Amino acid sequence: GVKMRALDPSHVVLVDVFFPRESLEEYESNNESFGLELDSFAEIIRRARKDDALSLELVGDKLKVSFKGKFLREFYEPTGEPSFKDLPDPKIDLKAEVRILPKVLAEAVEDVEMMSDNLTFEVTTGEFKIFSESEIGSASVEFQNGDEGIISIQSDGTQRGTYGIDFFSDLLSTIRSAEVAILSLSTDMPSKLVLELPAGARLVTFVAPRTA
Repeated sequence: GVKMRALDPSHVVLVDVFFPRESLEEYESNNESFGLELDSFAEIIRRARKDDALSLELVGDKLKVSFKGKFLREFYEPTGEPSFKDLPDPKIDLKAEVRILPKVLAEAVEDVEMMSDNLTFEVTTGEFKIFSESEIGSASVEFQNGDEGIISIQSDGTQRGTYGIDFFSDLLSTIRSAEVAILSLSTDMPSKLVLELPAGARLVTFVAPRTA
């Protein structure tokens, strides 16, 4: 399959995207690994339209990105050596897990994002709360097991973490395109958000906490 990994310069956010071979209409690879400039590549991907077919092809030292819809659009992105090829997967024990419908999670983030640059997730047994607060005010959304959109809420005691809201706000469109969202966290530990995407694809993100 195809795996992409991105680590932001401040080492706050780690993103893994995986497309299994069976999710791709065509697949041919010699196990190549290469690096991309994340911001530039993201700008290209944002040009995709809903009904476009996406094609990625390594052409010399450039990645050819093609969108085929009503007409064909092609972009060539320079490649380089992966800057963290051997970076191991994070091994952290997270004590709370929330399985939630992506649309519900996205709406909750939108409800609280206007109040602060941070948002806090708090999970107890059977309860999940998202809130933000600042000098201008506060906002919160609370869920319980059995609520519409909640698949399950599990926690070993009370777990709470505060994170920069920008990343979650930027991810809203991707969250909405997922089939299931799985949020895991422990107090003052990185949060892990898994988005199960159509055709077996998966996006996994780790976000470092903000501490006082």
